[in-house]
Amino acid sequence: MLAGVDPHGNAIFNARQMRRIRLEAEALLAGELTLGQRLALEGVVELCDAGQRPPHRYLWFVGD
Repeated sequence: MLAGVDPHGNAIFNARQMRRIRLEAEALLAGELTLGQRLALEGVVELCDAGQRPPHRYLWFVGD
């Protein structure tokens, strides 16, 4: 799902998709990353966790 994020466009994910994104982010966190990459992915995990709580939320990635 993270491969679908376009750095120049917007991407919107619903709660169901956020569960998959969280799994992808956790898998990436198990690898070797720069500090910036690690912090960004940890932020994505936190946002996905928040998106699972009511009310229904969306995760938006806003490109340039």
